[in-house]
Amino acid sequence: MNKITLLYDFLLEEGGLERVMITQTKHLSKDHHVTASFATINARLRTLFPENVTLTEHDGTFNNNTLKIIHSFLNINSLKKYKDTRLFISHSFICTRLANWMKKKYKIPYAVFLHHPPNFLYFKGDIKEWGYDTGRKVAMATGITFGPLLRAIDRRVVREADKVFVNSYYTKRRIEKIYGIDATVIYPTLPHKNFSIKKEKDTDYIFNKYNLKKYIFCTGRLIPDKKYEWLVKALPFIQDKEIELVISGRINKDYEYFIRNIAIKNGTMHRIKFLGFVPDEDLIALFNRAELFAYPSPEEDFGMVPVEAMACGCPVVAWGDNAGPSETVIHSVNGYLAHPYDLQDFATKIQQTLDEDFKTKHKKEISKTVEKFKEENQIPTLLKEIESIKNKNIL
Repeated sequence: MNKITLLYDFLLEEGGLERVMITQTKHLSKDHHVTASFATINARLRTLFPENVTLTEHDGTFNNNTLKIIHSFLNINSLKKYKDTRLFISHSFICTRLANWMKKKYKIPYAVFLHHPPNFLYFKGDIKEWGYDTGRKVAMATGITFGPLLRAIDRRVVREADKVFVNSYYTKRRIEKIYGIDATVIYPTLPHKNFSIKKEKDTDYIFNKYNLKKYIFCTGRLIPDKKYEWLVKALPFIQDKEIELVISGRINKDYEYFIRNIAIKNGTMHRIKFLGFVPDEDLIALFNRAELFAYPSPEEDFGMVPVEAMACGCPVVAWGDNAGPSETVIHSVNGYLAHPYDLQDFATKIQQTLDEDFKTKHKKEISKTVEKFKEENQIPTLLKEIESIKNKNIL
């Protein structure tokens, strides 16, 4: 059986990129022996991957996560133990560089899945906001110090890949501009079929469990560059003064304090609830019973969470900035796109959604608009392209 190895820098959280890798391994492992290799792994997350997928670290030289990642970059032989693999699929700059070396040394082809150009090399937005933790600070300092050299390496190893995939047409345009190549778009897919419209009697419990009333919902990676504070700043402009803003997801204490301080200053703290991490069952119920889902992230490369919300029949308000959500949110069909980055207009779109009783009237239609993001409508393209690489290289 042909061996395929998927590569990334770390498995430390269950984010959108990690879910893409999980889905890819699930389908590829049906006809291949699949390994998912990382510089560092949180053992708690091993169970996320299919049982027939081998999960391992590039090497075990260090115990510290940051040092493991740095070592994987400096040690060009990090993937040498995989010289019997027949194809690499890289999900990061560091891993693409390693896969490129393996191709030169052992003639092993590699594909690249670019979720976005490496942020530490191609900054967009506020650099300080992006570098909010130790790992990102190290990456940011590296990008600033060695940027020209690393960008040259990055462009070369991406251009020399046998195939490049991207997660949206927004990312495709960025890739064309930076690398001068034509990439294939394969959208991330809904994690499972449970993200769907549920009967009210099956989701009524959510109001008592979290002490909720009528609410606007948001969830995701609660980090500074996603701009969740914008929702708090927009809240006073919403005419409905009874509606609550419910936020779920793990959040850094400093960032939560920052958001709470804004809410205290503008007098909206009593209308905001932080739920912390919630299990998928509750997340689906929260999507189902929310009046709408508010997504404040600017220039998002794709944005899976709005798709999950719409699968549950929940309309979305996001920015019409021609980024990822502009490909999923269809203005006045499954939500509204606000003028970037006008908080008053964002609040107006929220109020319009409420005034029109948009969710009640269009729930089923909203859910149907995200059919194309189901696995059966995206994965066949990936498998076909993988077969093309195999045939080209006579695996």
